[in-house]
Amino acid sequence: MERFFNLKGRGTTVATEVLAGTTTFISMAYVISLIPNAFLKVAGIAPAQGFTAFVVCAILSTLIGAFYANLPIAFASGIGLSAFFAFTVCAPANQGGMGYTIQVALTALLLEGIVFIFLSAMKVREAFMDAIPFSLKKGISVGIGLFIAIIGFVDSGVTQVGLKFDADTIFPVLKNDPSALFGLHDVNNLFIAKFWDHGHLTPAFWSVVGLFLIAVLVAKRVKGAILLGILAITLVGLLPVSWGGGFTHLPKGTLFQIPSWPKMFQYDWSWTKSLGGMLNIFIILFTLLFVDMFDTIGTLMGIGAQGKLLDKEGKFPGASKAFMADAVGTTFASMFGTTAITAYIESASGVAEGGKTGLTALVVAGWLALALFLSPLFLMVPLQATAPALMMIGFFMLSEIKEIRFDDVTDAIPAYLAVIVMPFTFSIVNGIALGMIAYTVLKAATGRFKEINPIILVLSVIFLLKLLFLSA
Repeated sequence: MERFFNLKGRGTTVATEVLAGTTTFISMAYVISLIPNAFLKVAGIAPAQGFTAFVVCAILSTLIGAFYANLPIAFASGIGLSAFFAFTVCAPANQGGMGYTIQVALTALLLEGIVFIFLSAMKVREAFMDAIPFSLKKGISVGIGLFIAIIGFVDSGVTQVGLKFDADTIFPVLKNDPSALFGLHDVNNLFIAKFWDHGHLTPAFWSVVGLFLIAVLVAKRVKGAILLGILAITLVGLLPVSWGGGFTHLPKGTLFQIPSWPKMFQYDWSWTKSLGGMLNIFIILFTLLFVDMFDTIGTLMGIGAQGKLLDKEGKFPGASKAFMADAVGTTFASMFGTTAITAYIESASGVAEGGKTGLTALVVAGWLALALFLSPLFLMVPLQATAPALMMIGFFMLSEIKEIRFDDVTDAIPAYLAVIVMPFTFSIVNGIALGMIAYTVLKAATGRFKEINPIILVLSVIFLLKLLFLSA
């Protein structure tokens, strides 16, 4: 292990990596049930089969990240891309969707995976990532940190603030309650939850206690601070409701379950018979490529900054291998019947615990393998317990703001937009888009054309066209 993962060279140990991998897994465990039940089921895949497909593909792609890329990053089907599958591609036309079957959607996903393998092998995606200006990279990292923190506050129940989704373009199925998917409400309903209600403490109160507990343990340099905080609040959730507990639910029945194997290779090429069908598939493919590419780029930059994995120029040395794990994983996803694979931002929780090598990812894959057979046990960790970890990670990533060059407005404003737009729109891609567009416009308007990388110029045009004409 020492030689293969270069533990000593990266300043870590087996114990630290195991702790980091366990923390990452617990932080992302909520998606094990969320993706199959909230998205794959809507798209037409039975939850039991969707569960197996999701976990198997997460294991395969994370193992590639562990052994090939040697990075402490977990890979799995992304929430945003899963929502696009369910509520845009597969939703009926009379509900605002494209009306395609899951088989056609998986065929488009196969094409995306193949294209991504080619782009990753040619290091095109890495070139895109390296072209992003230094200050904008830092702004993206901070924006992702705030995005993670807001997810934590929403998950905890401390607040339910969120921007109102446009149901006609993003989630057409949810026209009656466009905020229902994530439990968000109109921004006018901004509030802080009650910590004392009807004579007892609330779960939101215990989430804040978890945040303070993690902060104290971090201040005391206790190893495993984040994991200890998660476990502590999980146990508190077993208290009687009269004490503010009741939010951790023990598994009912047996802990051991044999996974239901998914249907394989559900492809449909009937769309090739018409020009309209090919055009729609191109739109699906382009959107998947676009969102997946920059979701992963943003995540890698955020995790890289958090784990000190970036070099002096802000480049991520192992990015091309991480992109290959993403690409091959997405191809596997199309075969098994789940949605596009991306690097998981929850990996930042493991990195915060000291994870620096692929051994962290290997531990995540091991826990995922156990989850295949012991899903009731792993799914008992409540959101109120993982939320404090996300809040704390937001604090860690906020520290990158001091690296932004505020003395140069043409660098600082694009970074500022990335910081602000990501949490306010619940989209990493939107933050990167407006940041790049602003960078290009400000540099051009001030006569500093030489500072605009040609890649950034092209991407800015593409991002502008996306914001103008593509709502998904």
